[in-house]
Amino acid sequence: MFFSEKSWSLWINDKKFLAQSNNPENELYFKNISQNQLTVVWKLSISKWKILSGKKSEELAPKINKDNQVEVEFTLKPNQTFMLSSNKVVDGRVLDSNKRR
Repeated sequence: MFFSEKSWSLWINDKKFLAQSNNPENELYFKNISQNQLTVVWKLSISKWKILSGKKSEELAPKINKDNQVEVEFTLKPNQTFMLSSNKVVDGRVLDSNKRR
């Protein structure tokens, strides 16, 4: 739900995020948010990024920040999903293949 840049809430993977707890030091930081789109900065340890993305080498990481974390930035519109494995935004919801069984 979006009311203003300083008053919003959103859900990602069933977890609620609020404007008042948004912080650039968080793993997920919401850099820009409006009624129609959201820019996310996602910071992960290199080992977590390798596991979640399925990549074997950090050389394939989009960016390594000063804290030696993989930093991924992407913009989502309603009903879009970010795919870490391909570093792409796709329309619709993508389910984990392990949860479909």
